[in-house]
Amino acid sequence: MYLGAFFILSLGVTVAGRWAIELLTTAPYHGAAALLPWLTAAYLCRGAYLILLPGLYFRHWLHRQAMIEWGAAAVAVAAAWALVPAGGQTAAAAATFVGYVGLPLLAYIAARNTLAVAWGGGGCGRSWRGTRPSKGCCGRSIRRGRASIFSEEG
Repeated sequence: MYLGAFFILSLGVTVAGRWAIELLTTAPYHGAAALLPWLTAAYLCRGAYLILLPGLYFRHWLHRQAMIEWGAAAVAVAAAWALVPAGGQTAAAAATFVGYVGLPLLAYIAARNTLAVAWGGGGCGRSWRGTRPSKGCCGRSIRRGRASIFSEEG
């Protein structure tokens, strides 16, 4: 839900930002409007990354957060070195986007087993089919027997 709302907000910023740049700047700066889709998409990836971060905080793996951010920065710098000489400012925005795509991907890899979600009736509340959850609701996660964040064991 949050990512959907942020996606709609990003589209609004892209459209309104183009108009605002043309209204508030002189002609040499109107080209900056072409960067808005890349930069708003990059911040959409940042939002997905921030949603995944609690998986690292709950396990006290803050050192992994630093590794994720340095890894994404390295990807962005490598993409900039590869793309900017040929593409200029648009390529720089694309390199920024590539670096920000690395944030949620690396965070998912680092935290994928931390916040296990039991699908299909094994979790809390109703499943996607509308059936009641299994008897072990809020007990142990179905995946690999790890305790969920809602259990008293974890």
